[in-house]
Amino acid sequence: MTVRVRFAWWLCGMFLALGAGLCGLGVWLWATAGSDPGLSALIPGLIVLAFGAAYVRMPYFVLAPGRLTVPIMRGSRAETALDPRARLDASGTRLTMTVGRRTTASLPVYRSMARRADWDRLRALLDDQDHSDAR
Repeated sequence: MTVRVRFAWWLCGMFLALGAGLCGLGVWLWATAGSDPGLSALIPGLIVLAFGAAYVRMPYFVLAPGRLTVPIMRGSRAETALDPRARLDASGTRLTMTVGRRTTASLPVYRSMARRADWDRLRALLDDQDHSDAR
């Protein structure tokens, strides 16, 4: 089972709105004050706008058998190994992993940053998996 959870719409919208605002400011500054002040707002605006557009389709995290990958992170935190005996729970504000009686809440994903439909699908999948394991 591999589950891709995308970024929340509010996060995508925030980057798109901020980028569009900076681009608008850059165009206005270019028209009124010249190219140097205009470019100093337009270039960061285009970069933020590109991040917003990328976040619309880019996964926030990918849960695959034995690992959790968060593409926007780098280094050792980008991928977390999951114990094969672990039980995952998405009912709270973040994804947790329980091995035996010990709960590890260090998985670096939060419900508020995930798209609601994707998080609900993940939660239902994990609940179904728990019920099938209990049988």
